[in-house]
Amino acid sequence: MLDARSSQPGRRLDWTDFILRRLTDPLGFAGLAVPESLPHGRDHLIALRLKGRPFAVNILFCWTDISGYMAACWRALAAREGVAVTVLASGPGAAAAFDASLMHGLHWIRLSRGDRTDAAAIQSHVGRLDPNLDPDVIVIAGWLSPAYRRMAYRVAAGARTRLILAMDTPWRGTVRQQVARLVLRRYCGQFDAAWVPGERGWEYARRLGFPGDRILRGVYGFDWKGASRAGEIRKRAGVVPRRFLFIGRYIPEKGVDLLLDGYARYREAVADPWDLACCGQGPLANLLTGRPGVIDRGFRQPDQLVAEIAAAGALVAPSRYDPWNVAIMEAAAGGLPILCSHACGVSAEVVREGTTGHAFEANSVEAVTHAMLQAHHAPHLHALGSAAREAVRPYAADAWADGLLAFVNNLPGRREYTADRTGFRNN
Repeated sequence: MLDARSSQPGRRLDWTDFILRRLTDPLGFAGLAVPESLPHGRDHLIALRLKGRPFAVNILFCWTDISGYMAACWRALAAREGVAVTVLASGPGAAAAFDASLMHGLHWIRLSRGDRTDAAAIQSHVGRLDPNLDPDVIVIAGWLSPAYRRMAYRVAAGARTRLILAMDTPWRGTVRQQVARLVLRRYCGQFDAAWVPGERGWEYARRLGFPGDRILRGVYGFDWKGASRAGEIRKRAGVVPRRFLFIGRYIPEKGVDLLLDGYARYREAVADPWDLACCGQGPLANLLTGRPGVIDRGFRQPDQLVAEIAAAGALVAPSRYDPWNVAIMEAAAGGLPILCSHACGVSAEVVREGTTGHAFEANSVEAVTHAMLQAHHAPHLHALGSAAREAVRPYAADAWADGLLAFVNNLPGRREYTADRTGFRNN
């Protein structure tokens, strides 16, 4: 028999991790080391009438890096009476340099980059939690972290803590996803529910065995009130700015090269082209240099982004692969029409042709150019932006918090994984 052990003495090779990293689509949920033991919640269901603790429900988020939009959501949740929120996550990362001050006032266990591979250090962090903060609900980000997977198995076998799997991978029906369904099924069976962005994530969760009534949509909320200030600024100015806006990482998946080539063709097609402002950072930043009409604004913090949205007339998001794209929601809240590829998961939820914007074919320079020309000649951009603003209101941080609490409090009994064809049964 093959001995499934690594070359390091006493260290087992995690074959599940090996398979998952080759079969599953990237979530952007980097693997974080977590403690071998975590304080379990007390043996009870979520109920607002609990006695003996200062909080009715304690929720622990086992996340990756912080972000402006998730900080807004966690803050809205923590503001609810009787709710305690603890976040386990790293600080600003190379992909998105969100300022650590965004987490001010939140109970945040900040992980250093070294902590990602140091289980003992993280165990020390979590071990120092006040007993009053023992989690009733644990939200685990994805399945690519072996340590998070171990935590799910431990908690599911122990106390009555609710486990929720946060996943943003959209269902695409690829061979890799078909195989991954088999690999992930037992892991997903440890969870009480799945939390997905929208329809495409819901489809994947169903194929992973979660019943429809155990899938919550809207895992990504955002600061709707803050972003909507951009629309107020533009309204006071009385004109629609003649500028396209891109917000995102400068990477191939976001279609930065498609954006620039499509914009160049657009400029050739009109006598009075709009500028193109790009907000982000990444390895393809050099492509923006020396391009006529292109302005590289670099990475912008949430409060700085408001001014960028206010100074634009339409958002362009030509992603090749994008599970959701929160930047689209932020720009829409600021009153911008949405021009995005069908590869953006959010397009299926909030883009209505001719009403909130335009969704176009992915991986097509011609489609990008056509979308820009449509916006350039559209006589009613303000109306499109107003409709887009309302379309993303349900994803506001306050609604995100209320939706999660309502969902958790109405979950039926815990599930157990079974080896039969259904995969799950309810207690």
